[in-house]
Amino acid sequence: MSSQQPPLLFRIYLVRQLLNDALQHAGDTFPVTRMRVILSLDHAIEILVSTLLPELRVTVDRSWGLPKMMQELCTQKPALQSHRTPIERLRRLRDRVQHDGIVPSSEDIRQATVQAEAFIRDVVREVLDKELEEFSPVMLIDDEKARERLQKAEQALRQRDYSTAVIEAATGFAIGWANFRFNLFSRFHRRSWSHQIAEELIRGIGNAARKAARDVRETTLQRFAERFKRELIGSFELREKFEELTEPIELARYGIDMQGYARFQQVTPHVYLVMGRDEPRVLTSPDWTPSQQDALFALDFAVTALLQLQRWMGESEVQGGESNHAP
Repeated sequence: MSSQQPPLLFRIYLVRQLLNDALQHAGDTFPVTRMRVILSLDHAIEILVSTLLPELRVTVDRSWGLPKMMQELCTQKPALQSHRTPIERLRRLRDRVQHDGIVPSSEDIRQATVQAEAFIRDVVREVLDKELEEFSPVMLIDDEKARERLQKAEQALRQRDYSTAVIEAATGFAIGWANFRFNLFSRFHRRSWSHQIAEELIRGIGNAARKAARDVRETTLQRFAERFKRELIGSFELREKFEELTEPIELARYGIDMQGYARFQQVTPHVYLVMGRDEPRVLTSPDWTPSQQDALFALDFAVTALLQLQRWMGESEVQGGESNHAP
């Protein structure tokens, strides 16, 4: 992945984002959203083909339309010929959406998304010998330690070491997320939302026990309640568990996709960062054997999520610590 030039990487990553946007909204019944799905798919394909033709030593004339570019692509890569008719059909549908304002049917959307995704993935494999998910802008991540872990994940992917790739992606995300929350406090003097909730829950439980003991004249019970409250407040393990429960909600408040996060948790092991140690504690089950798709997804989610957190932090700094999406 690191051998790819940034302009190529960025354009293919843009294609990925357009495709993901279309897939995410493919089930939406709102007419304008259906129209947008078709436009996004067609735009993604046109960007991809115009980007990859020069990789095949074909100079793209700005006057060429998609049919001409498809013709040149299939001439260079005959294995892609079967995609030509479906993609040209998608272009005709796009013209009707863009110029005539027609609303695609649910069957139009289903067919277009399946065919467009299959074409995009096959083109990237055929021309670049890579999977689409391998195009991730790791270099854009500012957090050096998180970035290094994600680069190790990329390297492990190239070596087909999927277990290491998943672990490094999970570690990179854990480091980036932990540093984001630290920076939230150091720059804006605001504790993370999940930390605040955990603290309030613990104090609330302790105060409830203390209040209940006040109504009892038994001095021993009152002393027990006081000690119970101190132990609760000082319990790192309990605080950590409360934060784990609220972490998905906090991530969602910063714009992280929860469906993706749920899958990320399913395919990655538990990673615990240990203070004072470079290597985290990783808990895996004996039968854990991640697939290539698991590794590709884990890396992609980690990169996308950390870039979203980075963008949020940047917006907050510009606005003096107050973001439009601030929890």
